[in-house]
Amino acid sequence: MSSELFSEMTTESAKIEVVTATHKLLGTVFLPRAMKENRRLTNLLNSDKRFMALTNVTVTDRLSGQQEPDTYGFLQVNLLSIELVKPVKD
Repeated sequence: MSSELFSEMTTESAKIEVVTATHKLLGTVFLPRAMKENRRLTNLLNSDKRFMALTNVTVTDRLSGQQEPDTYGFLQVNLLSIELVKPVKD
C-alpha cells in the first residue's frame, strides 16, 4: 500500500482559523480518522505534541494592520501560542 493511500485512509483534512496574540492563520490541518469525529481537533490541541502542522496557510499580522497576507505551503504552530481555533466552512 502506498504511503499516500494509507494517509488518505487514516486522516482527513479540515480547514481552520488559528488566532495567536500577533497573527491570524487560515489553513488546513490533517486529523486522524480513528478519533470520534466531533473530538478530533480538540484531541489534537490537547495532545502531548508541541506543534500543529498546517498546509496551504495564509498568515495575517494582527498588530501591523497588514493588508496582504503572506502565504505558505507548510507551517508549524506552537500550541502554546494559540488563543483561538475555529473550523472554517468551505
